[in-house]
Amino acid sequence: MAAMLPEASVPPRDAAAHHAALRRALASVEQSVRSAVFDASACDAARRDVLEVLTHCTSDVRAEDPSIEWQALVVLGDVFAAAGVHGEAHERYAQARTALDGVDAAQRAALHEWYQRALRGEIRSACLLGRGAESVALVERFAAHDAQDADVLALLAATHAARGDSYGQRVATAAMQRLLSRPAASAALLHFVGDAARLLGDAALAILLYRRALAVDPTRPSPRLAIAQLLQSRGDLLAAHLELVAALASTPGWPDGTRALAALHLRAERFEDAIRVLAEHLVRQPADVEGLVLLAEALHACGRDTDARDAVQRARRFDPDHPGALCLDGVLAAAQGRLRDARARWERLFSVAPSSAPAQHAREHAAQLAEELSTSWRDVAAPVVRRS
Repeated sequence: MAAMLPEASVPPRDAAAHHAALRRALASVEQSVRSAVFDASACDAARRDVLEVLTHCTSDVRAEDPSIEWQALVVLGDVFAAAGVHGEAHERYAQARTALDGVDAAQRAALHEWYQRALRGEIRSACLLGRGAESVALVERFAAHDAQDADVLALLAATHAARGDSYGQRVATAAMQRLLSRPAASAALLHFVGDAARLLGDAALAILLYRRALAVDPTRPSPRLAIAQLLQSRGDLLAAHLELVAALASTPGWPDGTRALAALHLRAERFEDAIRVLAEHLVRQPADVEGLVLLAEALHACGRDTDARDAVQRARRFDPDHPGALCLDGVLAAAQGRLRDARARWERLFSVAPSSAPAQHAREHAAQLAEELSTSWRDVAAPVVRRS
């Protein structure tokens, strides 16, 4: 980026060329965000690049072409959304949409695509923040031109699903059904509405929407992961496995898919397969804490507790308070007879993540040990068990 743009404090000799450079920089970030693998380092780089574009949006640039700043805000919203930072994404989309609300009709018509992107992004991020019901008025504004538009139906479904009441469920389900009968919307929006169907508890409809997303973009791996999760939840492990293998065939090395495949092996008690998948993955991503914890679980499950403890310690070096690592560290300590160490790990877990699944597992494990083992263990475990 530094090579593409002059110093922000130096007035460019050719304003048109400067504006073109800013737009090229934004286009490069957009291409990065759309890539199948958009990891933390790519996100950081993209965020820095957009922020640098914004520093170049001086008063002179805004006077000559204010649309560059508005477009940069939308792209920054896309970066945050791709990274799962939906609060920041919502704020940037809202900033862009509010600015575009303030321009005259002719100027907004010229920027129609960017206005729609800002509006869609604001609504989508609000839904993901659990505030979708607050965005119904924005959806109605978005729908003013065509109540059957695929994007409108997608957002209508998501916002009403977020209401959490019977009326919202009826409207959302009807919108999803209409969406399936319309020409394909974007893969991202179809996946988003599939997530809304999962929220409603309609797994069959969710799978249909994820399948439609795959039809729009067969190279997109995330719908296959979502389908695999739903299949796994109903016990169809073979079909889930096939979905994950297909996802990784289209996007080799995808961290989310790799971890999901390892977790599936673990659930099916194919411990050596899980260890193999994770060992290969951790060569590429040695700081993946979730992957290290999964590896430790697989090693513990097949009796390799020394190796499991090494994996847990590696995970805790990167994230000392990771709930899964704290839970398993306590389990391993208890198995080795280090009862007070186990209690210390679990007490820390209850402090940082009291409602998490690992915390519940730790409580159950402590209660089971308190029943099975000696009075001395019960004395150590009692404060932990009483927290359940």
